Amino acid sequence: MIHAVITQLGGVAATARLLGVSQPAVSQWLRDGRLPPARAVQIEAITGGLLRAADMLEYTIIKPEADLKTKIETEGATDDGL
Repeated sequence: MIHAVITQLGGVAATARLLGVSQPAVSQWLRDGRLPPARAVQIEAITGGLLRAADMLEYTIIKPEADLKTKIETEGATDDGL
């Protein structure tokens, strides 16, 4: 979904210009497969609702729980046993 949105906005460079961010930031969104929610809202406003934030965020890839487990193991448990 993110790739389609960026393509519809004219590509990485055009998307970066429209949103006032760097091209590497937009490229990172493509690699991550996710769009920051605030940017989805901004795209909805820019396109007059033709691209809806809810649609863009519906397909956001969520990192697997394994990543969270690794983070907990490397940062240590909290006092509440987590």
